[in-house]
Amino acid sequence: MAAAPKFDFKMLIVPAILFFSKKLDMKDPNIVQLLRMCFGTVVFVVLTTYFFLYTQVNSKKENESKKIWVPPKPKPTLPFGLGPAPEPIKIEDFEATNYKEYEVKLLKEGVQAVLMSGGISFMMSMKFSPMPLLIQSVMIPITMSENLVLRKYLFGITKNAEGNNLYNESFTAPTAADVAALNAAAAAAASTSDESSGAIGDNEPRVEELPDEPKKDEKKDEKKKKYPAAAKEDKKKATDGVDID
Repeated sequence: MAAAPKFDFKMLIVPAILFFSKKLDMKDPNIVQLLRMCFGTVVFVVLTTYFFLYTQVNSKKENESKKIWVPPKPKPTLPFGLGPAPEPIKIEDFEATNYKEYEVKLLKEGVQAVLMSGGISFMMSMKFSPMPLLIQSVMIPITMSENLVLRKYLFGITKNAEGNNLYNESFTAPTAADVAALNAAAAAAASTSDESSGAIGDNEPRVEELPDEPKKDEKKDEKKKKYPAAAKEDKKKATDGVDID
C-alpha cells in the first residue's frame, strides 16, 4: 500500500492568520503601528540569530579542513503527478566543498530570503494593507527554524529525517553506483507520491475524448474527393433533368 503524502502544517498558517485577522481593524493607526513594530522586531531578531550562527560557523576550525560532497537540492515539483519528471542526478551535480563554505552559503540564502520577503511585505503595507506584515511576522521565524545550520548549532541535530547526515553529505567522491542509488530512491519516492495522490498509472483505464462525427456536407465533400467520376456523373444527371423552355 502506498504511503500517505506528507502533510505540511505551514499550509494552514496563512488561512488561520487571515481568519483571526478579521478581529483586527487594519485601518486603525494604532494597530498598523503595532504591526510595524512587531514586524521590525521579528526581522531584527532573525537577522541577529543568523549573525550568531555565522560566528559559530567561523569559530569551528575543523569546518575548513574536512572536505564533503553535497548532492543537489531536489527541484520543486507539481502535486498530483503533474509536470515533467525530475531530471536524474549526475556526478557533476554534486558540490565539492567543506562545512564552512556550505554552511555560510545556507546562511546567506536564509538572510536573502528574509530581506526579500520582508522588503516586499513592507512596501505592500505602505501602499495597500498591513496584512503582509502580520503574515511575515509569523512566517519568517517558522522558515528560519527549518534552516539546517540553525538546527545543527542551536539544537544539536546532526541527522536528517531519513537518518542520514544532516546535509546528505558524503566524505568521499560520489561514484556511478552512488548516483544510481539516489536516482532509484527518487524514482521510487515519486511513484509512491503519485499513487497516494491519486495520479493515473500507466496500466489504469483512462477516459479519452472521441472526435466529433463529420457533418453531412463534409461527408459529401469527402466522397467527391475519393470518387471524382461519380461526382461528375451526378452533376450531369442533375443538368439533364432541368427543362429549358
